[in-house]
Amino acid sequence: MNQNIMAAFLIAGIIFFGWKLVQNEPPKSAAAAQTEQHGESSKESPVAQAKIPAAWESLIGTQLVGHDGKSVPLETVLSGKKVLAFYFSASWCPPCRSFTPKLVDFYHDNKGDMAVVLVTSDRSYGDMIEYMRSHSMPWPAIPHGDTHIRTLSSKYGVRGIPALVVVDESGRLITSEGRSDVMRKGNKAILDWIR
Repeated sequence: MNQNIMAAFLIAGIIFFGWKLVQNEPPKSAAAAQTEQHGESSKESPVAQAKIPAAWESLIGTQLVGHDGKSVPLETVLSGKKVLAFYFSASWCPPCRSFTPKLVDFYHDNKGDMAVVLVTSDRSYGDMIEYMRSHSMPWPAIPHGDTHIRTLSSKYGVRGIPALVVVDESGRLITSEGRSDVMRKGNKAILDWIR
C-alpha cells in the first residue's frame, strides 16, 4: 500500500512539474515581443541573412572556437564564401609551424572568397588554443576532440600534416593539395579553386 501511495505522489509530481516547465517559456527579447505585438518583420544583419551551405555545416558541425577560446558563430566565418579550406595541422609539427604564417598571409589576401577552419591534431585543447594564438590564426577551429575531426580526415584521405583541403559549397573536393598550391602559386591558387 505504501509503495502505491509513493508511486502516485511521484507521478503527480512529474505531471505537475512537467506542466510548469511547459508553462514557463523562456522570455522573449524586446524586439521579438514588439514584432509579435505590432506585426513588424525583424531586420537581421546581412551576416545573419546570408545562408551557410548545408554541406559545410554537416562537415564541421555547429560549433567552432576562436584563438581566444570563445565560440565563433558559423555565419561570421562561412557566409558569402566561395570555398572552404580545412587546415589539418598541429603545434608539435615543425612543417606546420613553418607553413602556417604563409597560410595566414594567403588568407588575409583572399578572405573575401574563402574560409579556413583549423582541423587540429594537437594533443590537448590548450595546445590547440596556444598554437592558434601564437601564430595569429584569424580563422577558427573545430573544437579539439570533436568527432568531425576524424570524419574529415577519413572523408578527404588526410594521412599527414600539414594538409590544406579545399572544398566547394556542396562539400565536393576541389583539391587536397592546397598547401602545395599556396606554396607554388601564391595568391593565384584561389583562382583555380573558385572557378
